[in-house]
Amino acid sequence: CHPSHTFHKVIENFAVSEYGIYVSTEDHLYQLNRGLQEVTPARSVGTLLKIFVVFEKNGTLITCMTKNCSHCEVLDLKNISNTIYSEAREVPARCPRRDELVTLRNTQDKQSGGIFSAIGEGEQPHIKLSRKLLVVRFVDGFQKGPRVYLFLNIEDKSRPLVRLLWMRSSSSKADATNSVRSVTLECCEDKARAELVSSADVDGGPAGLWAGVFRGNETSDPTNTALALFDITEAERRVPRPDPYFCDSSCQLGEISLDENLKPTCPAVLHKSEDDRKFSRMILDPVDKKHLYVAMEKRAKCDDFSSTLKYLEPKISSITPNQTSFYGKNNVIVSGENLGNVAKMRIQENVNCHPKESPVLTRTSDKLTFHLPGGNKGVVTVCAALPNGKCFGSQNVRYGSLPFCNGLSPNTSWISGGRNIAISGENLNFVDEVIHKDSNSSVSKICETSRILKYLSPAQEKKVAQVSLKVANSTIPCSNLKYLPDPQFTRFRATPAGN
Repeated sequence: CHPSHTFHKVIENFAVSEYGIYVSTEDHLYQLNRGLQEVTPARSVGTLLKIFVVFEKNGTLITCMTKNCSHCEVLDLKNISNTIYSEAREVPARCPRRDELVTLRNTQDKQSGGIFSAIGEGEQPHIKLSRKLLVVRFVDGFQKGPRVYLFLNIEDKSRPLVRLLWMRSSSSKADATNSVRSVTLECCEDKARAELVSSADVDGGPAGLWAGVFRGNETSDPTNTALALFDITEAERRVPRPDPYFCDSSCQLGEISLDENLKPTCPAVLHKSEDDRKFSRMILDPVDKKHLYVAMEKRAKCDDFSSTLKYLEPKISSITPNQTSFYGKNNVIVSGENLGNVAKMRIQENVNCHPKESPVLTRTSDKLTFHLPGGNKGVVTVCAALPNGKCFGSQNVRYGSLPFCNGLSPNTSWISGGRNIAISGENLNFVDEVIHKDSNSSVSKICETSRILKYLSPAQEKKVAQVSLKVANSTIPCSNLKYLPDPQFTRFRATPAGN
């Protein structure tokens, strides 16, 4: 990609198709190639474009102006210098009434009434406001399967709302408008965020998955902005409930991985703006899925994300052990597939926190090791992070209480060692090693359960050994083991046994 393209005025509309990139400013319309170079002369439009829609199937770009009651044109996507249809004069009948929220219009001349006509069966097909004085701001709209979805903000001072409207996609305008239903989208349980600032249909996920960025009115609160995931197909049965992820308003592009239950992990930052200018629009190239086009004020930029695709997706089949104390665990083993490029393991306690990361110590294509850091009691999610920041796989690890030692049985040993000693207590399966202070010999564990740990006492000259339990990088005092002299045979006597 060419790094960027700067226009004379602020970018108002921005669209991408297989034929190129289309940008409108306050008074001009531009067509650029994928390198963000102009391929046709800038087209003067004289005023802001209110409607700016790429109709890929027909190979057209539909534009409507803010003046002259939405005077509209249909342009050739391959070359916007070619006008397919244009309304050469003001169309008074196009002026919307205050109570008309949505009007359905033709996009082809062969449809009943001609192009841009709102004529339908019976009365004109409008969706009307129930209260004329409401201020409504449209945020997004798209077709998903047999439904058309519209997202809008109701700017009511007493009770602002985010509303979702949906209708059947039909060749009959009357059938479509008669099928309209609506519901209020609420985000989230912790506080009210009644303004939708951004919307995206989630590609490649479950059929009804939609993501929206919601904002509250507490601008100084770091959790004022939240990304919420909805299954909008639920709207026909009940009010859809969100799965929120709290985020700030910094100018960054992030990627959030979801597990099979659509629970998000912390995001990997894929792009940071160089200053505090906000992204007005970001569009992934619909053809190669490798380039992201970003509009910021007067500047359009293309970022190449092909590097994020060069790694095979790692899969984690198991983490051993998957339970430990809140002190953590050294040399945890991860088994799976395509693990050769994993740089570190990411540990996420909950969706509201910053994740912890631990470097990979050893790796092969199907196995790696790392140190699991300490954490709070509860379940965490662990994923495998690649050098580009993307994280794959999802396995749970449970942090529990620390091991506790009740005592030793027996509590004596010979100085030469080798006696079977049993430690009783709780959570002893979290112990990494038994330590005898001042002993130069290693301690061998025989077996362990959560309540019993058995080991062979090491040789020791001192009469008393302080026994402790090593857990990750910490030690927990246990008890004392007394050392007695080794048994000695002072004399022998033969005893006859039979003939």
